[in-house]
Amino acid sequence: AADSDASDGTDAGDGASAGVDAADATDSADGSDGGPLPTNTVDVRADSNRDGKVDLVGATDEEFETEWDAVHGAVFLANLDDDQKTCDSDVDDVDLPKCHDAADEVVNGESDFLDMARLEVLPWATAPDDAVVTVTAFPAEPVRIFYQAAENNPISWVPVPSEGLPAEFLKRGVVLYLEGKDIVRDTEVWDGFVTVEVAATSGGETVGQDSVRLRVSPVMTYHHLLPAELVYATERPGDPWSVEFRGDLSTAMEAAGLKEDLITVKDWDSWTQDFFETGYMSMPGSDGKQHVIRVMYRSANVESNDKKNPLRSAGRFAFEQRGPDYAAIQQYEFGHDPYMDSLNSFGNTETIPPYSLDGTDYPLGRLFRGSIKYFYPDPAFSLMLESQGMQPQVYVDTSWLIVGHVDETITFLPTANERGWTIGCGDSRLSKKMLEDLEADGKGNVAMFKGQYWDSNKKADTTVSKLLADEDVMTSSAKAAAAVDAQLAILLEATGVRADELVHFAILHEEQGGYSIAHQPGTANGILLSDTDFAAPTPHGAVINGVDIFETQVEDTLAAVGIDAHFVEDWDLYHAALGEVHCGSNTMRAIPTALWWETGR
Repeated sequence: AADSDASDGTDAGDGASAGVDAADATDSADGSDGGPLPTNTVDVRADSNRDGKVDLVGATDEEFETEWDAVHGAVFLANLDDDQKTCDSDVDDVDLPKCHDAADEVVNGESDFLDMARLEVLPWATAPDDAVVTVTAFPAEPVRIFYQAAENNPISWVPVPSEGLPAEFLKRGVVLYLEGKDIVRDTEVWDGFVTVEVAATSGGETVGQDSVRLRVSPVMTYHHLLPAELVYATERPGDPWSVEFRGDLSTAMEAAGLKEDLITVKDWDSWTQDFFETGYMSMPGSDGKQHVIRVMYRSANVESNDKKNPLRSAGRFAFEQRGPDYAAIQQYEFGHDPYMDSLNSFGNTETIPPYSLDGTDYPLGRLFRGSIKYFYPDPAFSLMLESQGMQPQVYVDTSWLIVGHVDETITFLPTANERGWTIGCGDSRLSKKMLEDLEADGKGNVAMFKGQYWDSNKKADTTVSKLLADEDVMTSSAKAAAAVDAQLAILLEATGVRADELVHFAILHEEQGGYSIAHQPGTANGILLSDTDFAAPTPHGAVINGVDIFETQVEDTLAAVGIDAHFVEDWDLYHAALGEVHCGSNTMRAIPTALWWETGR
């Protein structure tokens, strides 16, 4: 998969634009090429002022080099991509995450330098001849530090030996590159910060010492308001319903002006939203750009007792995308409660768009998940998400839903208010009211779900009046309305969105096995393709004068916030199987312009 170009404000891997070219990566810091002036002690520097380069003259990267706040502190990446595309995806689940650029002790090509943080030890020409230079990271395990063992030899980059380097390196200065070996997975184990100390000893005594502090980038997910760059859907072999779904989705993408064609995932598992989640890591690049590694999380769905291959097989797609500036991550707890496993599908992980409330800013938004004390996703995966620290979670109760995903009831939509967005929600009361109005107008015999089937033997056809008389549907819908109210109460308090700003999508629910599921296609469960285009499931509602009034409801509701509706046929492939358009699609979105390090968190 190709990364975006510089038009999104990111740097996808061009050495010159990142402020590091081949010469930069291999030159010694001796000052002969306009480099740093000699010092009279140990002086190590990193990009502490976050301008995309190490400043060798002056104090811009010297002051505050051991601090971290909204304007100071160097950044590095977990170097988990595969720059030379050497990783094999045809291995056991337990081995899939073991291959990436930080899994070995070599620099994986020139572009690999871009994924590491550059450090420079300035030359100390008068350093003692017997000096030994040690480079130590605290903690040491999360990182690796490279130096150029043979001057002017571009393939001689190796890890700094624990016994240190001889005085000649200190005299002429030395360039170092630090790579992160992993993301933060548990802040109790590692908080993401590393201090690199460079010390010189002579005659058994320390004669110089300096240090810098760095932080690894968190992994962040995309909110709906970011432009969709890539859209994914599963291609089920020989399935005409899959062909129809992808055709309608492609038509909607074209109307939305997307440049790239729909990316197909060839698998029988049609739930494209659920088995991977997209995100990114970033660090300062040159010219105000971010250098980015795109990330795909694999879902923590444990579907087998085979400890070598326990995970949902379709999730391997995340690792199949691994390559230059593309990483994949998995985390799971073997033996987690299978009753709750559906919560590990990524329809249950969405991102609230950025906002500010009561003096607190959330410039990268917040994660939004279904999780309560007795019904929750995989604890190890949840801990990893929480440990990223940039998108504080908002949790709601989805235990009443048979699938248990937040995307069944809630979506986020752009609108012209001060915040820039609002919440869309499924509304059972609205749907009932629309049907009651039809019946009161003498149209109780109008068909609903005409020509549709719940399965090959059970027709879905009914009428407005029969639907209103269906005790199961009406009771389930009333319960669903109360449950959505409870979700919204949490969201409104957490975000400051007002009830009168909500966008309502008509829906009815039914009960299966004591849990709720959409009886009527859940039009809120759609995909935002642009800030003016939303792809929703075709509702198959009551047709009056040739117009489906439930399509009109979606169109009018979205038009009120400046969005065009596009309908995608999903009844047989998704709706009858307990899902909708959002469940069957996925997106890679543009990198936000907000810089995570400017939060100071």
